[in-house]
Amino acid sequence: MSETAPGIPKPANYLVKVYSGGQVMQTYEAATFSTSKGEIWIALPGGRHHILGSSCSVRLSNSGPEREPTLEALYQADLYSGGRLVESVKVNSFTGYEGNVYLTDVFADRVVFAGTYVIRRIGSHLNVPRDNSIYRVTVYSDGKSVGTFYGFQVTTGINMIYLYATNYWDVVLGGNFVAEQYR
Repeated sequence: MSETAPGIPKPANYLVKVYSGGQVMQTYEAATFSTSKGEIWIALPGGRHHILGSSCSVRLSNSGPEREPTLEALYQADLYSGGRLVESVKVNSFTGYEGNVYLTDVFADRVVFAGTYVIRRIGSHLNVPRDNSIYRVTVYSDGKSVGTFYGFQVTTGINMIYLYATNYWDVVLGGNFVAEQYR
C-alpha cells in the first residue's frame, strides 16, 4: 500500500507537524495522508502508519517562501496550540470537513489544519462589535482565549462555526469555541 514497487518505498511528499502547548512535539515526513473526524492518518515511507489528533498541520514538503505566489490571498488562516499562534498561511480558498480544514494557499498547494484555527477574510475587522452584532464567539486553545469575534449570524459545522459580520461569512473558527447570543 505504501510502496511504488516491491521493496521501493514511496518518497515523503508531506511535512506533518504535531503541536502541544504551543510547541512542535513531533515532525514527520509522510508519503500520503488522509483525514477523518478531526484526525489525520499518515503513511510514512517504508509502510508505517500513524494516527494524529489535536493540533497538527500537513503541507507539501517542497513548499517554501522562495516561490512566487500564483493565487490571490483572500484569507488569513491561523493555527493555535497552547494559546499561541503556531502557523499562519495566506489562503485563496478552503473547505471544512469533519473538524479539519483544507486550505489552498497562494502557491496553489494544499495545507490541512486540525485543532484550533481561525480563518479571517482579509480586511475584515471582527474583534469589535458592530451595530448589527448579535453573536460573540470566543476561541480557546488549551484553555487560553486566542480571540473574540462579533457578528450578526452564525452557521455551524462539525467542530467549526462560520460567523457573519457582513452579507458574507467573515471568519471561520475551528476547535474549541463558545458562541453566545449577547443581544
